[in-house]
Amino acid sequence: MSCSLPSGTEQQDDPLKIVEVEAERLASDTTNTHTHMTISQRSTAHHTISPKILIAATFLLALWVLTHPYLGVIHDGRLYLLQSLHALDPSRWRDDLFFRYGSQDSFSLFSNGYKWLLAALGIAQANLLATLVGDALWLAGLGFLTCTLLKDPVERLAAIGAAIVLSAEYGGLGIFRYAEPFITPRLFSEAAVMGSLALAARRKYAMTSITGILAFVIHPLIALPGISIIAFEALRRDRRIWIIFGAVLIIGIAGAGLGIDPFSRATQFYTADWFRVTSTRNNFALISTWGLADQARLATVFIVLGTFLTVASNQERRYVTTILIVTFLSCTVSFLGADVAHNVLIMNLQLWRALWIAHLAANAALLLLLLRTGKTERVPIVIAAIFSFLPNFLSTLSTTEPFIVILCLSWFLHKKLRHDKARFLITITILILIAFAIALDLYSLYVQVTLDRHLGRHLLILTLATAAVLGAARCIRQRPGGWMITSAVGVLAVSLLLINQQTEWHRYVYGSGSDGGLTQFLDNSGDTYWEGFNGTEVLWFRARKPSYFSCVQGTESMFFRSTALDWSRRKTALQSLNTQDFSEMLCRPKAGIRANVPKSPAQIAAACQSLRDLDTIILNHPVPGLPNRSWTAPTYQEITEYEQRGNGPIQPKTVKISTFYRYDCSALR
Repeated sequence: MSCSLPSGTEQQDDPLKIVEVEAERLASDTTNTHTHMTISQRSTAHHTISPKILIAATFLLALWVLTHPYLGVIHDGRLYLLQSLHALDPSRWRDDLFFRYGSQDSFSLFSNGYKWLLAALGIAQANLLATLVGDALWLAGLGFLTCTLLKDPVERLAAIGAAIVLSAEYGGLGIFRYAEPFITPRLFSEAAVMGSLALAARRKYAMTSITGILAFVIHPLIALPGISIIAFEALRRDRRIWIIFGAVLIIGIAGAGLGIDPFSRATQFYTADWFRVTSTRNNFALISTWGLADQARLATVFIVLGTFLTVASNQERRYVTTILIVTFLSCTVSFLGADVAHNVLIMNLQLWRALWIAHLAANAALLLLLLRTGKTERVPIVIAAIFSFLPNFLSTLSTTEPFIVILCLSWFLHKKLRHDKARFLITITILILIAFAIALDLYSLYVQVTLDRHLGRHLLILTLATAAVLGAARCIRQRPGGWMITSAVGVLAVSLLLINQQTEWHRYVYGSGSDGGLTQFLDNSGDTYWEGFNGTEVLWFRARKPSYFSCVQGTESMFFRSTALDWSRRKTALQSLNTQDFSEMLCRPKAGIRANVPKSPAQIAAACQSLRDLDTIILNHPVPGLPNRSWTAPTYQEITEYEQRGNGPIQPKTVKISTFYRYDCSALR
């Protein structure tokens, strides 16, 4: 990849420095040749290392494939797909709880663009094409930004590799990560933000504005931190930018005064009943409700970037400082405005999402810190990088990962202490804590191994990813031979063979073949509650029918009070049925943790009596003593249920469900 220098970054070669660098190069091994280079040396290295870069890039592409398998329509991708279908045919979906009182989709143009692709290709093909384009744009944005800010080819590759393979999770409850492996506007907005940051660094202000606006109209919450970083940098150079800020503030105040959404939300505060619902269902949006691991992950960003400042160049130090300031202010305003003041606009903006950029920068900084650190000081950084790498493939390690990273960086930094005894005691303490965390990881791995039915595939993917990391590192340190080219192509080829990880259930739900009798099963079903989100998927995307209730519909409760109260009403009445919806993290608890079905026909009847607007209930298991209509799908879904044997602990188990049971409320009232 050939990348030109951004204007204003050229430096004059220092003759004394050149001599020093050459002396270090002759006296040290290959590993240290990239640690400190002048621009002229980097230019020469750029041309001689090109074949190595090509091979390393092949390994990095394999890493991307391994960390971004194609899973079809999953996670929030289902909500954005539904919003696009709603944009195509509003009358079909207007009675769905997700849209009845309003939709956050009104703040983005993504659905209005994506709907045309859906209309032309259908769900399955449109999702696949959007995934390929989104991934390509994201990688292009990452490469463009990296080439702009870093000049050493080795450091560029390291930064890109770190962004791809180190843990990308940020925020609360493990819900969000950058470069998500499914289609939402966040993927495209992140790509545009990275492009905008690169253009701003190159002082291409017209293109910066265009890409920044594009990112904003695609997903405002993702774009805001990037725009803030660019604006902060602009303020350093030209204080006249304050005029623009003043104009924006005046527009916002005027919009609030005129009651124009979303500006009017700045003067609104959650009522007690509204906040009670949204703070439970959407507690990921409140920093004060995040778990200890989430808080540690937040601290990790500041610790890693703060440590990187000790080895950063002047330009890098300025950018990293700006990222730290914007992230700190965003999290602080989010905490004070949402958690403390319960302001609707601040809660809706979720300003803590600035962490996506900070976390991306921290991952890149971790490997740059490794490259720029002497051999004798690298051990803590290597351990931190390894434990940030593993959670992508062994999910049970994600809980301890931020703690191990913090401990390793503390180990790295404490070496600067001059008092030998204090340094020794701190070292022993840190090593004991790291050993304890690793012991917890080993237990977590044992649990995962005993429960993971796809263990073989996961271990193969981890092996391939490890080979790709080692291959990329090795090809940089020595002349690439034929075996290395073969290895890179081989790892990429096997990775591509493993990329499609859709289940048969997903192929059925989002496909266009025969529905296997679903239409007849749902005939005259009216307003229907189908247990679990797999059931909601069938209603939304296979039957193209509104859903009466699902846990995921509560997402909109943060934005609209009427949605929150109606969702809570339905949830309260249905919770006693012990269905899958109430096993989900955000909709717990079930009325009976050990139960997977209603205990008696009376519970079904009570739910129907309480919810007069509900016509049909469809469950995964039959209710003893209650007549039903059943339907067997062409394939099965896999769900996790819980059981207790005797007086032993409650254990999760995976169950295959293909037959479903319909109960009509009209016969029970």
